[in-house]
Amino acid sequence: MDGRPILVVVDFNNTGKSPAINVRTCQITKVVKPSKSLNINCPTEAMSPGSQVVLANGVTHRMGNAVGADNVPPLTPDGLLIPTLHEGLRRGRRIAITYGFVEYDDIFKIHHWTKFCSYLRIMPSASGLPEMNNWIGCEAGNDIDPDYN
Repeated sequence: MDGRPILVVVDFNNTGKSPAINVRTCQITKVVKPSKSLNINCPTEAMSPGSQVVLANGVTHRMGNAVGADNVPPLTPDGLLIPTLHEGLRRGRRIAITYGFVEYDDIFKIHHWTKFCSYLRIMPSASGLPEMNNWIGCEAGNDIDPDYN
């Protein structure tokens, strides 16, 4: 992972039988210190521009790269992972997190939303095997609107 970006692509799939309209998404990826009180709100500037229509069985993608000064510690301006930060991720002193939401209206003009949050767990290698990277759901920040059925 050293010298590579922390690049995360999130697919928002419409698994329904009708189009989702007025679709807006937000996806943030960053590196932070582990904390039970992480701020996982989406600022307005991180929202998708305008609103989309996602057809039944369709998908829209969002890509987030943990770049620059919004990380703890800041990454290089190009968002590449440096060895000391990679080691901090391995040892759990830092976490890479991705979070956000999708909101949309169904064809009956009922508003729906889903929030998500995951963090990267790096499993160290043993006996020369490559390390394993897994995204794990956060303890908080994963929710779906109560009207969804």
